[in-house]
Amino acid sequence: MGIHHAKAKKRNYILMTGAFTICITLFLTFSTLVDFMQNAFVPPVYTPELSIASETNTCSIESEMLAQIKKNDDVKRAYGRMFAYDVPSENSGKSYNANLISYEENQFQWAADSLVAGSIETVMQQENQVLFVQTGNVNVQVGDKITLSINNTKKTVTVAGILSDSPLARVKGTETFFCSEATFTALTGETGYTIIDIQFENNASSEDVNAIKNIFTNGGVIFSDSLSQVQQQRNLYYTFAVLVYGFLSIIVAITIFHIMNTINLGVAAKMKEYGSMRAIGMSNRQLIKMIIAEAGTYAISGVIWGCIIGLPMHWVIYVSLITNIWGTAWSVPFIPLILIIAIVLLTSLLAVKGPAKRLQRMSIVENISAQ
Repeated sequence: MGIHHAKAKKRNYILMTGAFTICITLFLTFSTLVDFMQNAFVPPVYTPELSIASETNTCSIESEMLAQIKKNDDVKRAYGRMFAYDVPSENSGKSYNANLISYEENQFQWAADSLVAGSIETVMQQENQVLFVQTGNVNVQVGDKITLSINNTKKTVTVAGILSDSPLARVKGTETFFCSEATFTALTGETGYTIIDIQFENNASSEDVNAIKNIFTNGGVIFSDSLSQVQQQRNLYYTFAVLVYGFLSIIVAITIFHIMNTINLGVAAKMKEYGSMRAIGMSNRQLIKMIIAEAGTYAISGVIWGCIIGLPMHWVIYVSLITNIWGTAWSVPFIPLILIIAIVLLTSLLAVKGPAKRLQRMSIVENISAQ
C-alpha cells in the first residue's frame, strides 16, 4: 500500500525520485576527483627521494653501503638494484639482447600490480627464476627456458612470471628480466649494486640527505636528490585532498538534509490522508510501515536511476580526466557507489522516525483536521 501511495501522484513521485537521483549522480560524478588527485599529485609508491647510482653503471656500490644506509633512523626504506646490460639471450631459436635486473622484497611487491601470468613468489624464493616484461617483440610464456650468455658462459633461467610493463623497461629493442639478488649473484658473480634508492621518513630534511651523501666519501657515485620535489607533491596532495573531501562531504550533508526535509514535508502534506486511514481502522504500526514503504520506494527508485545516470557520467569524466592522461582503465566505483547508496537508504529510514512519532502522539481527530 505504501508503494502504491508513493506512485499514486506521478508528479510528486517523479520529483522525489529525481531529487534522490541528482544527489547520487552528483556524488558519483565528483568522486572522480579523488582518483584524479591520486594520479596527479601522489608520487608512485616506488618513487625514491634520493638515488645513488654507480658512476660507471656497473655493480660497483658495495652491499655494505646499503646496510649502513638502513641503520639511519631517518631512512624509511632503502633498496638496491644490480644491473647487467645487453646480455645476449635466446629462446625458441630467437636471439636478442636483454637487461638483467635484480629486485628485492619491496620491488617485487610493487611489481605484483603488473603481473599478468605466473608467480612472483617463485622468483623470490627459487634461484634461476626470472620475471619477463612483455613488450610484444619476443613471444615468451611462463615456463619457457631462456639461455643467457654471461661472461662467456651459458646460463639457463626459467620464466616464472610475466609483467605487463615496468618503469625500468625503457630501452627500445632490449628485453627486460627481473630476478632475485641471489639469482643475479649466481648468474653474474656480482655482489654489489648499480643503484641504491632511498625513501625518507615524512619529517626528513636536506640535512638527512647530506648525512647519507657523506657516507660515500670515496666517490664513484652520482646523487639524484628529489626529496624537496616529492615533499612538495605530497603537500599539494594534502591541500587538494582537503578541498575534494570537503566538497564531497558537503554533497553528502546536502543529501542527508534534503532527504529528511523532503520526507518530513511529504508526511506533513498527507496528514489528513493518514488520519482517514487511522479512522477506518489502520493501526499505528501499520501506518508507520506504510510510510517506511513509501519513503523506501522513493529511495530505491532514486538509487536505480542514480546508478543508471551516475555511472555513465562517472565513466565519461573518468575517461576524460584520468584514462586519456594516465592510461588507467575505468572500473565501477564500488566504494563511492556503496557509500552513497547506504547513506540514501539509511537516511530515508531514519527520516521516517520523526514524522512517525508525531503521528502516534496525535489523535485521529487532530490528524484529520491537520492543515
